[in-house]
Amino acid sequence: HHHMVRLCPRALTTVYVLLLHSRKPFPRTQLKEDASMPARRLHFGRHICIDAEDFQELPEPGFKRLSPGQRVKLRYGYVILCENVVRGADGQIEELHCSYDPESLGKRPPKNVGVIHWAHPKSSLPVTVRLYDRLFEAARPEEVDGGVDAPSESSLEELPGALCELSVLEWCRRHQEAHQAAAPPRPIFKAQFERCGFFALDDKVSELHDVKHLVFNCIVAQRNDFKAPPKTPRQAKNPPGKKKSEGNAERNRS
Repeated sequence: HHHMVRLCPRALTTVYVLLLHSRKPFPRTQLKEDASMPARRLHFGRHICIDAEDFQELPEPGFKRLSPGQRVKLRYGYVILCENVVRGADGQIEELHCSYDPESLGKRPPKNVGVIHWAHPKSSLPVTVRLYDRLFEAARPEEVDGGVDAPSESSLEELPGALCELSVLEWCRRHQEAHQAAAPPRPIFKAQFERCGFFALDDKVSELHDVKHLVFNCIVAQRNDFKAPPKTPRQAKNPPGKKKSEGNAERNRS
């Protein structure tokens, strides 16, 4: 675990940002996962951001993230309860009003309560995230007429409004200083954006002196299934209406 954290440090990141408002301000917390790594300082506040994919106003069966009247636990933080959904003039959700349990910090989440990640809207690092999918729509484009010449429009999704914890900037700068004298090709800085996947800093377009211009490419995406796939019903050993002895007799005759 500690070796993995040193090679690929973990960070909280929201890719599709949704604002959350608390009636009371959250305090600040600090994490220390490894002695060789700087402490991760996580800033709470009256406003925090969660990933929009972690909220459903009308939750599907098996959805254990945030929805009206439902609780979730913020990663490394508190258990919160969604009390109200605020919409804008266009009908789109603008923010969620929530309350939190101050006694839940540092405790395991209650039974059947999911855990989601979050970011502070101001005390976070703005980054551009690139997500990749299959290059072609067809599984075997060479077998489809014009398939090779028609790449999927969703093969690349660039999200300039992502937020991740400030520790990432310090890790990037430390990595650059440690390998500045190394002969090219220099090692690439990699991080695990929790519940999103593993990402690599695009050092060809990123500028560490400009915190508003950091680009991370997804190298290993994390599955985003909130429920198990439906089980395929087993085929009946005997057709309906047949007794077990009749089915055995048929197999014996064949």
